[in-house]
Amino acid sequence: MTTPDENPIIRTSPARFMKGLVIIIIPLIVLGYITVFHWDDTASVPPPVSAPPPAPAAPDSTGAESSTSANAPAPAAASATAISIPAGAATQGNPSYTPDSITVSKGDVITVSNEDTVPHTVTSGSGPQDPNSAKLFDTSIIMAAESGEVDTATLEAGEYQYYCTVHPFMTGLITVQ
Repeated sequence: MTTPDENPIIRTSPARFMKGLVIIIIPLIVLGYITVFHWDDTASVPPPVSAPPPAPAAPDSTGAESSTSANAPAPAAASATAISIPAGAATQGNPSYTPDSITVSKGDVITVSNEDTVPHTVTSGSGPQDPNSAKLFDTSIIMAAESGEVDTATLEAGEYQYYCTVHPFMTGLITVQ
């Protein structure tokens, strides 16, 4: 019992209490369903990254585009023994390796730098199902902002496919001359 100067205790009916619980529980169930069954869609971070457009050819002294500069190797020729793993490479559909196909001389050491936020590898073979996977070369795990090396001294002239053991959809090609 309360006296006139006290606040009365407000009680609710069991039916009203159950309605309140239902109002709280139904949105939690819906959010749980979305989280569990659509996790791959919501957890694909970072979002897809598009590659920058190629730079236009520089005009020569006559004002026309120089045919030698258009047919010459890209300025990356100086870094022909380097492969980078760009940010966002772990998301399928984004560029995996830059460049994804390189030509080197036998004995060159290819430096692989990981610019992504997750670990990657450069492993010989066409994928995990390849019985010769990792038999010719393997950088092992390259953590974010670190680098690894592929030594071509033991490779004969030819083409060698490679992939990432962590993300097998990431593939590339090394041509040894």
